[in-house]
Amino acid sequence: MNQKELKKQIEWLESKVETLRPCGKIYYEVPESILTLLKSFQVKTEDSQKDLISRSALMRAMQEIRLDSIDSVNTWIEAEKLIEDAPTAYNPQEVADEIAADITENVDTQTGEPCNNPCIDCQNELTRKHVNMVLMHRKTAMEEEKNLHEKLAMLKINGNYHMVSLSFYWASMTETDYTDYEAKMENGIVYSGDYVGSVRIGNLAIDLHVYSPQQDGPITEDDEAYLTMEIYVGGVDTGYAYSKSGYPYDCVDDASYRFESALIGLTYQEFQTIIESVIIKRIQNIPYGKADLVKKATEKLHIF
Repeated sequence: MNQKELKKQIEWLESKVETLRPCGKIYYEVPESILTLLKSFQVKTEDSQKDLISRSALMRAMQEIRLDSIDSVNTWIEAEKLIEDAPTAYNPQEVADEIAADITENVDTQTGEPCNNPCIDCQNELTRKHVNMVLMHRKTAMEEEKNLHEKLAMLKINGNYHMVSLSFYWASMTETDYTDYEAKMENGIVYSGDYVGSVRIGNLAIDLHVYSPQQDGPITEDDEAYLTMEIYVGGVDTGYAYSKSGYPYDCVDDASYRFESALIGLTYQEFQTIIESVIIKRIQNIPYGKADLVKKATEKLHIF
């Protein structure tokens, strides 16, 4: 397979990659080609079912595929199709309903009169707490899912292309925050240098600000205005700054970026896509001698 054909396959793969959301414990039936892949990366299938693999384990294996041959490209495509075609989660409400079915009326089964059995009261109270825990977990998971945007990106690591799962955390730049930002810009109550919000990815923090050559007052609709981006990397101690807990971080000056506009008048999803695409390009292409920015982006989420 020559480099031209490989590049063509990689471009096609990039067009196929879709956003992946967090999900429950889902298992996939694994074709022989994927079993070979798992064996090569020492990823275990379920002990009781030799041909089943969890979603998370499959995605970890996919990240290790080097897209340097037609066979490896086809293997990645097979794995991606498994994820694309399968269901993504259990229904917490159904789980809660099943648990709630265990609640027993504290009455005499023959007369229907209340019997005030403390054991039944205690059991029912525990069951209700269990139901509340499931529903609270559902609420928390839904809130977190709104803020966590997971997507696959093709990154070059150590000279080889890999499909890497990146988790963008938008809790500090939610859809409501974006709507507020748009309203403030339209009403002329934003100044050059104002903080807009931030995005987190792994051990990186990306701050968003507004910039305008108009420095003396609020930005009006007739003024030039741009959204800007600064990237900070955690765990690098240059003396630049420390969090409240004393965790060191540094500013990647060369990764600073000015967008072509203030990025208003978009849907929130369009806004996210533009920001994430620029972040991916910057961490790949901007030299930073103190740490590998791509590896920092794939680390566990760290808020500093």
